[in-house]
Amino acid sequence: MKRKFLSILGLLVFTAESLEANIISVSGGIAHPSFNSVIDQNPAGYTYNTKNKISAEGFFPENTEDSIYGTHGFLGNEAFGASLGIRHMNKTDKNICYYGIGVKIDKFNSSFGLVGKSNITDENHNFNAGVLLGTTSQITVGITAYDIKGSPDGYGIGVKYTVSNGASIIIDASSDKELDSFRIKPGLHVQADNLALTVSYGFDTDKENVWAGAMHDDFSAGASYLLFNDFLLQAYYRQLSKIYLSGTYIF
Repeated sequence: MKRKFLSILGLLVFTAESLEANIISVSGGIAHPSFNSVIDQNPAGYTYNTKNKISAEGFFPENTEDSIYGTHGFLGNEAFGASLGIRHMNKTDKNICYYGIGVKIDKFNSSFGLVGKSNITDENHNFNAGVLLGTTSQITVGITAYDIKGSPDGYGIGVKYTVSNGASIIIDASSDKELDSFRIKPGLHVQADNLALTVSYGFDTDKENVWAGAMHDDFSAGASYLLFNDFLLQAYYRQLSKIYLSGTYIF
């Protein structure tokens, strides 16, 4: 599997040629989140969203009873990004409200973000916080703290190296709050014209004591395609869920 993964990486690097990034999430979405994966990954990535959008999504894990469906609205310009949305948990029949904002600090070439989730029925709240350093540089560093109410449940850190205008190499890692073990996930993002692809592979430093955070282990892949410049399709395998699908209309 690792040999196959490296072969795919090599093929994609030499076919990548162009365009804008962050319409697809890579690895754990810490150093390279997409405009909508920020809800579960690094919310500093809200600042990558510069247009208004509305999105519908579905999470399809191993057990279909645990499926989740949601819709979100996104606002953004050159200085900030924000979202408001809701997800329905199929198994528990509960609805969770999600809301967040990210702000760009041009002076420091950085962005900061916070995303919250609230159970509509029992008013239970929690938050993720994140930062991106070097947002317009060849090297970008992302840091995320998960479920920070009280004290964070875990942390993530990632580094992105932009190889060319259409290709980036990413390494993300997550750990529990005690920093006892790490899940490490290198990956690659490539984009040419309206198509973006990502592959990544995650492994654990201690398989007996694993905190996964927002990352799956083993092989993951994703693709996005922009139709008519205003409708974006996204699909992931073993990232965010076993299968994740979304459609986004761009205003």
